[in-house]
Amino acid sequence: MADQTAAKQAAPAGKNERISVCGGRYEVFLGNPLPHFSSPGTRAYAAQGTRGHGSALALIVENGEFPRFEILGNAVNINSPYVCKFLEYDVVYWADIGQHVPVLIYERPGGPRLMEKLTDDRPPLNSEVHFRQLLESMSDGIRDIYLAGTNHGRINPTNLFTRDASSATVQIGDYIATAPCKYQHPAYCTIELAMSHPLSRGPASASDDIYAIGVTLMHMIFGKLPMVNMAVEDIIKAKIEKGSLMALSGGLRIPSAYSEILRGLLADDVSQRWALDDIAYWLGGRRMGSKPGAQNGKAQRAFEIGGASYNNVRLLAHAMTKHPDAAAKSIEDGSLDRWLRRSLGNEDLAGAVAEAVASAASTQRGGSPAERAVTRTTITMDPSGPIRFRDISSMPQGLGALLVDTLAQGKSPRNIADFIAAQFILHWGNSQNLVGEYASIMQTYEGQRMLLDRPQPGFGIERVAYELSPGTPCLSPMVVSAFPLTLKSMMVALEAYASTVEAGDTRSDPIDRHIAAFILSRHRRMNDRVFPMLAAGTNAGQKALATLTVLAEMQRKYHTEPLPHLAEWVARMLAPSMDRFHNKILRERVTRDINKLAKRGDISGMLSVMDDGSTQKKDDEGYNAAHKEWLILEKAARELTTNTEVRDKALLRQGRQVTAFVAALLGIIAVVITAFIKMV
Repeated sequence: MADQTAAKQAAPAGKNERISVCGGRYEVFLGNPLPHFSSPGTRAYAAQGTRGHGSALALIVENGEFPRFEILGNAVNINSPYVCKFLEYDVVYWADIGQHVPVLIYERPGGPRLMEKLTDDRPPLNSEVHFRQLLESMSDGIRDIYLAGTNHGRINPTNLFTRDASSATVQIGDYIATAPCKYQHPAYCTIELAMSHPLSRGPASASDDIYAIGVTLMHMIFGKLPMVNMAVEDIIKAKIEKGSLMALSGGLRIPSAYSEILRGLLADDVSQRWALDDIAYWLGGRRMGSKPGAQNGKAQRAFEIGGASYNNVRLLAHAMTKHPDAAAKSIEDGSLDRWLRRSLGNEDLAGAVAEAVASAASTQRGGSPAERAVTRTTITMDPSGPIRFRDISSMPQGLGALLVDTLAQGKSPRNIADFIAAQFILHWGNSQNLVGEYASIMQTYEGQRMLLDRPQPGFGIERVAYELSPGTPCLSPMVVSAFPLTLKSMMVALEAYASTVEAGDTRSDPIDRHIAAFILSRHRRMNDRVFPMLAAGTNAGQKALATLTVLAEMQRKYHTEPLPHLAEWVARMLAPSMDRFHNKILRERVTRDINKLAKRGDISGMLSVMDDGSTQKKDDEGYNAAHKEWLILEKAARELTTNTEVRDKALLRQGRQVTAFVAALLGIIAVVITAFIKMV
């Protein structure tokens, strides 16, 4: 893959203008947009390989979108006739928005989309041959994607491209440019994903994509899908009450030749939904049959909440999270427990809910006791659904994308931090039938909870974001416009920002919380003990030395080129740190050396000067010797002062004695003289 550190490229709108990307291996033609190949969150342009790669397609990712960079290594290895071939990526400067943006290079699809809009009508798919070709190409494409160790998440007719006009064989389109499942229509989502926030649906499983294949087939059979015009809540309600198969058909009769395959693909019980091998068996002529899935029991009497009545436990759990105050009251006054036991007749579920409420009370963090009780109760009532807390509705593996988006938009991550602190994911994992399958997820989030417990720079909610979404660029306001994905590109961006920082500028320090967290998430061997000294309120000298230490390590390991603007910024910060040198001459020499190295952009050299053990030792020895000599002189002066004071006191005492004697003698003489005069 091309390194992101390529020179900035402008993107003018001239018809013949082009930009070179991926180390010069491709050219993107800016005057030749291809809107019919654009996907949600991207703009498509014609591209051309410069080394015989032929016609290509460039997807320019729009600002605010975060591609799935963590799966690029998997995607580039997929060589399937049924999947649009991903070639390379780069990050380039886009003049329209004044920022760097990712560009993804694909081989251009052979034909147009299956449908431009899901709300459009098209001729029904009447040919069984074409039906089988469509099914086989989609299932084989998904198989190739999963064999490469990744997933898709947006299988629908607007992301499928015909290969030729004579058959219904298709190619599956982009699945990298945006967060997984973010732009999948709720009608094409399983009930669980439809309940989730689009950003927090998480990576699609094979079963999720198989479900989407089933919806696509039904859409093609009828030439339309009435559900795509329904509101999300109505889609969820219809699928839960009627089952996906009946809800999606909209009352239309499903041809008998396709009823078995659609029933298997659209089973709401994931344990009964067909797998890729089942599809292959059906295509091979084997009749599979479908076992009925677990049914959600209907209560004898409806439970009222938020002005509506519910006799289905999944719908009730979903409604409770939208009316948390009323839900908390029903838990506290025992009305929910009575409904579960008497109307639903499920003693086991009622007991599990009681345990969930008790566990919420024992947890001391993550929202109020009432909020924790509602969330844990709804997890217990609907364990396969998303975790719902305040305004969050997230599948466990989808929380990272939601957190990244929240931080990128400058919104408060408080709800997400409370979500993690309350250990809801641990409760969710323990509520699943196969707890062992989710052990790694629970362990991951326990680690994130521990990071939240450390508020110092390099940890906290920012570190959690980079750990949960390892493909996220550094979101520091100082560098985010450069979309830095690596520590090297982050240093380049920070150097560019430092060029705008003048003496006396107090907008920021070179390492803010995002940069600190990004460094520790990417550089696992970095000594994190220095990072607490980067916190606000730390002694200015210590903070400057900590900043120098971290940036010197970054330059040494990831960016050996000079960084003069950043070095001079740090040099200005180091002024208070010079107090560590006691010798004035040495202090002045170190200051000169630091400034000289800063002009050369040598941050590592600056650290060597400031952290020179022999120089520091000599300075300390000289200081200790001088201090010792001072103590001796001070003691001598004190003794001299003390002796002078003693002598003065003795003389004063003796003078007083002489004065008293003379006065007494004179008095006697005066008396004698007076007496003698009287006798005469």
